[in-house]
Amino acid sequence: MVILVKETNYFLHIIFILTMKGPAQGFKIRVPENMEARGMKLNIPEECETLGICENVPDYPEDLASTLLEQLQNKNILLNNDPMKLGLRSRFASDVEEIPLCPSFQKAIYPKAARNRYDEWQFIINTNQTDNGQKFAAEICSAGSHATPEISSCSAIAHFSRKHEGKCIQKYILRKMFALDPTTNTVVEDFFQVPSCCTCIAQNIIDD
Repeated sequence: MVILVKETNYFLHIIFILTMKGPAQGFKIRVPENMEARGMKLNIPEECETLGICENVPDYPEDLASTLLEQLQNKNILLNNDPMKLGLRSRFASDVEEIPLCPSFQKAIYPKAARNRYDEWQFIINTNQTDNGQKFAAEICSAGSHATPEISSCSAIAHFSRKHEGKCIQKYILRKMFALDPTTNTVVEDFFQVPSCCTCIAQNIIDD
């Protein structure tokens, strides 16, 4: 992994160039012979397709995932366990009024399937025991209490030129996860898409 640091007037932007690919580096964990993974089919519910990450997967191999998580922990491999994000108000001046341009909510996600950087769905090794699994903080575009990463309009307080309109879109960040590869019967370490923020962008208005 290469890290580039870019300085602007007020912020340092850290850019990660991801070079890791394939099996988890530094160790190799195979599926136990009595818990064969080859041929397993990943069925993604329709409600997960749009968001690109899923906590409830039909026919998820719970026993196998628990066994593999235990093997990872026995090798002293740290699993991701994000604290929940702090709002901007806690990081900047407390007297600054913040008005979100796009509705969103934050939640902890314990994924059991996710899309990797190549847009391929894979089983993520996880457990229902939240203290022992892989946990990721996410921010998701919303409509009321429902996740809706599809494009929607920005708040009416945001003004754009006559040739542009404001749209809320879901943004993602690549995060490292441990996954199950049924083709090789092993645990792999790769980068997967996690919803990171809901942002307002300007789009050109196309005349009919």
